[in-house]
Amino acid sequence: HSVTCAAASATDESLPADVAQARMEAVIVQMEVLRQRHFDVDTVDRCMSVVEIFQLAPEGSQLKRQIRDSLFTEGLVQRLAEQHALQDRVQRKVLWAHGVVLGPRAVLSIMERLAGSLPCMVAGVKTLGKLFDDLDELDATAREARALTVEVLTRAMQTWPKEVHLLTHSCFALSALAAHGLDTEGGCYTAEHLKVGLQVAWKRAGEPAQELDLQPDGKTKARYLREELLRLEIESVKVAGPNLLQSLQSECLRAGTAEAQCKALLRDAQSMEPKEFCDHLRLALVGLGIAGRAEHVVEVLRQGLPWWQPTVQAAAEASVELSRLGLQAELQRAGWAEAARGVRERWQQSGGRMDAATQEALSALQFAEAWVGGIGRAP
Repeated sequence: HSVTCAAASATDESLPADVAQARMEAVIVQMEVLRQRHFDVDTVDRCMSVVEIFQLAPEGSQLKRQIRDSLFTEGLVQRLAEQHALQDRVQRKVLWAHGVVLGPRAVLSIMERLAGSLPCMVAGVKTLGKLFDDLDELDATAREARALTVEVLTRAMQTWPKEVHLLTHSCFALSALAAHGLDTEGGCYTAEHLKVGLQVAWKRAGEPAQELDLQPDGKTKARYLREELLRLEIESVKVAGPNLLQSLQSECLRAGTAEAQCKALLRDAQSMEPKEFCDHLRLALVGLGIAGRAEHVVEVLRQGLPWWQPTVQAAAEASVELSRLGLQAELQRAGWAEAARGVRERWQQSGGRMDAATQEALSALQFAEAWVGGIGRAP
């Protein structure tokens, strides 16, 4: 398999005839083993790695056609999905194969057919999230699939309201859908789909996050669940039109995801790695800012507690993101410049020690000053 992968991206014309033939025969053998031993989970897991070769193979190549025909013309992959409905490893490979080779509609079809299989639902949700997140632009097929994707994702969240892993990845997948914007001129994905996704996510993910946060071993799961819910809020507000924006901002504040995440992060800061803390806090502060609470971002910058370097860096990076979204004026009115000066003064008063973390925080602050002051330019 590794040898075939290494040669997969080469065109037939660029390879010696015997090498191209050997590559094809290796795939044929792999597919035959899969047909003969379709009942064995380990064999299926290994043989389905042929999808990696499909991804590497040039468009229009005989190799790509061979893999597509072997997997789907005779319904082999569909049979594997049904035969191993409760096997996580098989479902991950099968759903990814559907997504890579046939697109999101094929993934949705399997998920609807095996709606009672939790492994299938989790694999499908992850596949859909990655597919839509990886796409810079949607083709017509992917664009048309978004409305049904919202329906399938929200149904899965309602069917398994206690499955935190599924809830977390469903929120991410919904945010990946929202990031591509609303369809215009009678398209399938409308403001209604945006609102439905958010409302189900708030209802199904918000409460489990609160419950997990009260458990000694649940804080990390709560943090990541809220982070994906936050990502969904942020992407939704970004693409909302003027008629929807204000109501979404109000609902985000009422849901309290960003505020709860900030409080939990500041509480647990010392138990986290600096970069992890900084990344989580940055997203939470962006969530507060786009919901109309720029003053909270400035207050975190002003206090710089409990861990000043990553806290200042997170607030500075969040301020840049908010400025790129056109929210400089809100940050300025909240006293951002004064808060930034205060950070530098406190650092100098404490002795002005310069280490790598301090340098990174102060560099982020300087970059943010240019953006908040209106000097920065969007990339």
